[in-house]
Amino acid sequence: MANKGFSIFRVLKTNWFLAQTNSKRTQKSGLKGTLNAKTNWNSRVQGRWVAHTSPRFCRDVRAPLNSEQLGEGMRRCTSFAFEDALRICALAVGFSIVLCAPASARMMKDQTGRMVNLPENPHRLVSLAPNITEIVYALGLGDELVGDTDNCDYPPQATSKPHVGTMVNPSLERIVALKPDLALGTPEANRRETADQLERLGIPVYGVTASTLEGSLASIEDLGKVLGCEAEAKRLVARMQARIDRIENRFKGEPQPKVLFVVWYRPLITVGPHTFIADVIRAAGGVPIGENLKGEWPRLTLEELLPLNPDVILFPPSDSFSPSLEDFRGLPGWKDLRGVKEGRMYMVSETILRVGPRLVDALEELAGILHPVRK
Repeated sequence: MANKGFSIFRVLKTNWFLAQTNSKRTQKSGLKGTLNAKTNWNSRVQGRWVAHTSPRFCRDVRAPLNSEQLGEGMRRCTSFAFEDALRICALAVGFSIVLCAPASARMMKDQTGRMVNLPENPHRLVSLAPNITEIVYALGLGDELVGDTDNCDYPPQATSKPHVGTMVNPSLERIVALKPDLALGTPEANRRETADQLERLGIPVYGVTASTLEGSLASIEDLGKVLGCEAEAKRLVARMQARIDRIENRFKGEPQPKVLFVVWYRPLITVGPHTFIADVIRAAGGVPIGENLKGEWPRLTLEELLPLNPDVILFPPSDSFSPSLEDFRGLPGWKDLRGVKEGRMYMVSETILRVGPRLVDALEELAGILHPVRK
């Protein structure tokens, strides 16, 4: 479980880096706004290819390139592209894949804006993210899931499915061997490169994405339409919405504590205003301290954090944090924060990271932390 948690937050940290990098570039070019973590699925920016989350691409693209570095980078990218092309050709020949859409396919735009050739009745599904796996099971389609990722650990039955590798770098060979009708992915966890490669192998990839509670419910309904269980999806969403409404109404008019969610502590990274976690904090009756910060995963110095003085500090479920909660009480800067002084530091469950059916569980957990008297 610890390794799975670390893997998820490595994705979050890498997405933060990509978003910050491209935010600076858009500002330099006079463009307004910032690029979000979906850079993974829309990676062409300012005429250059942005580094993917794969470790082989992870270098600081903010640094200027000299001619020697640029030449080496082009040689490496050409080599990688050639290797990928060979792998795709080998897979296509080895598994006798017909690289064209079936006659019964229908064209649909997924939530990332991609046009996808979908089979009319997909019954062999591969999930490329844990939250999607949870949605598939919640819709009663667990038997139609033929594969998922190493990170898919809920419900327990998901762990017995054939695994296709990690979210960031799944194995194309394993996916093809499962002969899926449809793969399901999300830009929050997967690379656009993976989706494109699978499409070239004749495996359609439908992408869902959400940065709010409302968006997460829309994703469930959307998958219900795609997978032919629209009625069940609507019933599931109605039950979830009813629970969300009860929680939000419970804390109307109550004082709203300021909340720091620590994505990473050195350097300090928190959640920006347009992230799913920030929306959950607001719905639970709190105010994320990153409310007025730019970007999805803004970076803060301790000097910038001290005036914000959060009432509650939340940490992700990951062993990658070396200090314990008790250790934070003695760290310079941290010990002066109200949340540390009053002992309101909490390790939250992984459900807050899963944009799926259990998001209401995360909301109820967080509401109990922020408003313990009203729990």
